[in-house]
Amino acid sequence: MSHESIMAEVAELRDALDHIARVARNSRQQTRRVRWIQLRAEGALNGTDEWRTVELPRKDDNRRAVLRERVDELESQVAELEMRK
Repeated sequence: MSHESIMAEVAELRDALDHIARVARNSRQQTRRVRWIQLRAEGALNGTDEWRTVELPRKDDNRRAVLRERVDELESQVAELEMRK
């Protein structure tokens, strides 16, 4: 791989990281995960480790399943009440 092609690839990667950081920074919904993505991209560009300071939320798929089940129960109760009218 030539020096020019390596430099072109590095430029593309830097541009992609910069784009990721900008999109995350301007996100309408700021979450810890989005902040982590922003800082991780900026850290790769700037050589900083600030992204390590953001604690990511744990995935909690079970919580979502429990909430979905509860919503289904409530919707069923609403349908039953409406039938009684």
